[in-house]
Amino acid sequence: MSLLRQDNTLFVNVIEGKGMRNGEVKDAYCTIRFDDPKDLVRTQTQYGTPTPVWGEEYHFEVYPNFQELCLVVFDHPDSSKADGRPVGKVCVSKQALRADPQECEQWFPMTRVEDYHTPGKVQVQVLKRKSKNGVDIDVGILELRALDGAQLYDTCSTYFEVALFRRNQRVSNKLRTATAKHIPQSYINETFEFHVPDDTGIEVKILYYKYHRWRPNGMLGRCVVPLSQIPLKVPLTAFYDLEPKSSPENNELGLLKFKYKYTEEFILPLQEYEELLDLLLDEQLAVIIALGKLATDREDVARTLLRIFDGKTVTPKYVRLMYMLDIKHTVAANDVNLLFRGNSIGTKTVEMYMKLVGQQYLTAVLKPLIKGIYDCPQSCEVDPTKLAPGEDLAANQEQLRKHLSHCFEVIFASKDRIPPRFRELFHEMRKTVAAHFSEARVPMHAVSGFLFLRFFCPAILSPKIFKVHDDHPNKTAKRALVLVAKHIQRLATLTEGSVGKEDLLRESEEVLESQRQGMYRFIDALSSEPEELPPRIGLNLDLEKELACIHRHLNRTRDKLEKYHASHEGLNIEKLFPVLDKLNLTRDERLSEMQAMQKSADEDSRPRLRSMYTSLPTTTPTGPNSSESRSRSASASLLQLDKIDVAEVEGATAN
Repeated sequence: MSLLRQDNTLFVNVIEGKGMRNGEVKDAYCTIRFDDPKDLVRTQTQYGTPTPVWGEEYHFEVYPNFQELCLVVFDHPDSSKADGRPVGKVCVSKQALRADPQECEQWFPMTRVEDYHTPGKVQVQVLKRKSKNGVDIDVGILELRALDGAQLYDTCSTYFEVALFRRNQRVSNKLRTATAKHIPQSYINETFEFHVPDDTGIEVKILYYKYHRWRPNGMLGRCVVPLSQIPLKVPLTAFYDLEPKSSPENNELGLLKFKYKYTEEFILPLQEYEELLDLLLDEQLAVIIALGKLATDREDVARTLLRIFDGKTVTPKYVRLMYMLDIKHTVAANDVNLLFRGNSIGTKTVEMYMKLVGQQYLTAVLKPLIKGIYDCPQSCEVDPTKLAPGEDLAANQEQLRKHLSHCFEVIFASKDRIPPRFRELFHEMRKTVAAHFSEARVPMHAVSGFLFLRFFCPAILSPKIFKVHDDHPNKTAKRALVLVAKHIQRLATLTEGSVGKEDLLRESEEVLESQRQGMYRFIDALSSEPEELPPRIGLNLDLEKELACIHRHLNRTRDKLEKYHASHEGLNIEKLFPVLDKLNLTRDERLSEMQAMQKSADEDSRPRLRSMYTSLPTTTPTGPNSSESRSRSASASLLQLDKIDVAEVEGATAN
């Protein structure tokens, strides 16, 4: 049995940009890549603004030996068939990612795309010989070894250029290798001959270029070999770092704001987490309640806890217990307008559960609708100040009304396809909210808020991220989707006779009013008690991985938890702290043992290069998270949740 295993994840939130090429860039999107250049994702294009706001989140499972994270901003091309023009990039090394275990959010200055961080190393052989007229110098470019994460943002051709310099003045011709496709590890094996009358102060400069057919070639890196270090008649062979060239133009490229969090999870065997699992399922749910209040990343906590409970008979009741906490807090605040408005662990748990049981339903309903909007060439722009030359405002308004009518028709017609688990969730939610609030509108608001504001509308605004379309929308489709989502949000508030805050939406008020009764009927169907529930199909669960994640969150929140325990006598979490100490000690001991084993192993097991310009054979990583996840049965204590009464939870949080 493995003493310890490691899981590496990277979270990136691309937030916004500004000052890109002094405001010249107006249609920008951003790509994210690391390690393998084929594993590249991109944000939506933000059209018509020099200050794009993306706000898109991505989660990656990464190789342990990756070198850096790279974000590249592009200016969207006029033609849909053309590639975007790179504006600039931000690269963060693995060392920098590891330096802060918490989320890091800041503005980063962009650098030129071709001024890449250290492309790698080049193996150079230099032989110096005396001759009748001076000194003969042979310079061989033997091998390129690029760093794992230092690959270029696209497939390209590169070459080396070699020349002799004295005090920064070139004293020889510039000679270059053949141009070849950029390959991270390859043989070059080209030798160049130079002659100088005197080698005093002479340096060999080797420049690494990216080849461009229609514009000047871009330098990727360089190294310098002083001839004073080379003995006569003895060839010196060594690897030299290819250092990037600084660019005076970087301050004009703009700033990129993003958030990242790199996590190295060290996972113990399942039996080591049994005490922690029992505490999570204590009848008071004390640890979960405290963590939900104090953790900075409530979404990750909610997702992890839900995965632990998924596929068990306790899952719906656990979700109900989580949103009951929000109901209780709203009652205590005596303000019904606060109900389910924040991003608490309760609301995040319901969101995650809807995605878990409703993805197939979401795709079935929205995919044909989104495709129709993508395929429609007619603009829906209703802002007179944003109309393109020759556009007809009345025609745009009519097209928007058609989209809205079709959208509501498709969604309301799906009431017979609503997943039974949705009906179960919202039937209990509506009944529970009605028991705590006397106003008849409140239960319907609660249901419509979750389904439309947290389920349908985010998917309409980001179709690719929610897997309802394979591509990001173009400019026309993106504007249409934004307007459709705004109208759905207005109708979902269930406020009669209101034309809303945006005058631009007044022209569609008649459509909204005609759909109001249909919205009521749809919510009634959504929250009706299901006649029967299908068998539960749980996730392919890696339980120890999820418990390791909760262990990490508890460690990071420990100081707050101890203060919280001292001031909340009603929530007894004192048993948690010795359990954390025991887990920390076991993990550290196993990690030390694993590091000692690795240190004694052969560190250089890479195969040799086989031929010129041929990359090394690669091995697909294997492990518990590479191609399959292990499914384990949860502890028998999971069943204890069936015995928990909501009233007990309410009483436990009274303090």
